[in-house]
Amino acid sequence: MTTDTKTFGNWTFDEKALTLCYKEHQYCVDLRECKTSAELLDWICHISESTWASQDDVGAFVRAVNVLIQPQSTLCCEGKDQGPIEVEKVIRNLGKIREVTDAALNAPKGMLQ
Repeated sequence: MTTDTKTFGNWTFDEKALTLCYKEHQYCVDLRECKTSAELLDWICHISESTWASQDDVGAFVRAVNVLIQPQSTLCCEGKDQGPIEVEKVIRNLGKIREVTDAALNAPKGMLQ
């Protein structure tokens, strides 16, 4: 990623702190606490039961986690528990992959031949 933060609806990802923070309430989830599918599901359920989180907020949190951790490939592939994972390592590796992909997609024609 080229910046230290990325926004998903009302959630902001802080790459240095590895947190997703909800803007209005400054409620933060430390993604290092999402190293198993059960831990991630617990956070999703906790947020969905909160009075301050709308359905859109829960959906944005799930989208953010999907982009940042890719749980179907890192935590629960084909319904089988894959964890625990090293969340920081997964996020950093996926970020590097996205940077290379973005660079390739944005390269002028002829640069990648």
